[in-house]
Parts: sequence; structure tokens; C-alpha cells
Amino acid sequence: TFITDMVRYSSSEENPDKVLTQLVQYIGEKLHSDRAYIFEENSHGTFDNTYEWCKEGVSKEIDNLQNVPYEGIIEIWYEQYKKFNNIVIHDIEEYRKHNEAIYDLLKPQGVNTLVAGPIVIKGKMVGFYGVDNPPKELLNDIADLIGMMEFVVSFLIRLRDNAKNLEYSSLHDQLTNCKNRKALDWVYSMKYNTN
Repeated sequence: TFITDMVRYSSSEENPDKVLTQLVQYIGEKLHSDRAYIFEENSHGTFDNTYEWCKEGVSKEIDNLQNVPYEGIIEIWYEQYKKFNNIVIHDIEEYRKHNEAIYDLLKPQGVNTLVAGPIVIKGKMVGFYGVDNPPKELLNDIADLIGMMEFVVSFLIRLRDNAKNLEYSSLHDQLTNCKNRKALDWVYSMKYNTN
């Protein structure tokens, strides 16, 4: 039911970027978590927190979690994703024994429990999504749901990227990459449109 509701919810908006923002909120609220998020690899080979929802009273971390390095942090999780398809942290203090660097990143954010899963597009891991501080007694059920949600999250990211590429192509000359006549018309209509 959760997955069906998530698909229905995500198809109710035309703008893929807005859908992802709303979807992260939906996931966070439905999984009774403090925070829900999506991280994506950027052009520098590091990772950015691109979408985040926080429960009222929980500090936002999106601005602090830009350009997170692959080496020593994300690579550890990527290896675990290959084996287990998700990350489940039952106790952050216990997890410290496995990886001090990840502990040092998560502890200041107030993370005690966590479930995260990979985002895979065309057979390549391009990021991950998850929730912080879901109820301990629901961690295994949430881990199953996170695994099932991967298709929807990956699909929406592909849809967003395709929409951006299509918009760029429609407003730029393919040979020179300069803005084309359609871009000029669009700017002019936006500036002088009195409707």
C-alpha cells in the first residue's frame, strides 16, 4: 500500500523537481523519521544532498552536506549496497566500531538510527536516499520498503534529468551552445507579458 500510495502521490505533479521534493517529505512522514533525503553524485565526483525534508524541530543539514567525498565515506556504503542492497544502522554508537569517518559525519546531525538505499540508473549507482531516526522497532520493515522504493526514486530522477536536458536543447543551438531564438522569445515574453 505504501508503494502504491507513493507512486500515486508522485504522479500527481508535473514538475519532476517538485515531485522529488514532495516525495522526500512523504517518505519522511510516513516512515516516522526525523529527516529524509536524497544524495546525488555531482560533476566533481563528490556527493550533494539535493533534497531534504526535516520534521519540525529537527535541524536542516542540506547546506552542510555538499561535496561529501567518495573516498572513505560514500565508497564504504557503496560496497555495503553491493552486498546487502541497503544500509541499516540500529545504533550509531555501535556503528562507530565499523567506520569512524561515517560516525563523525552522522553523530553531529543527531543521527541515532538510519536506513538508506542506493539509487541505480542504467546499472550504475549514482547516489542514495534514506531516512534518519526512524523507530528502532520498524528498522527491518523500513529497510524492506527502502529497497522497494528504489525504482520510483530512480525513475523520478531520470525523469527530472530528461526534462532538464530537453529544456536545455530547446533553448540552445546544438552547434554553438549559444542561446537560440526560442530562448530570446521566451525571455522577451516573460519580461513583457502583461497577461
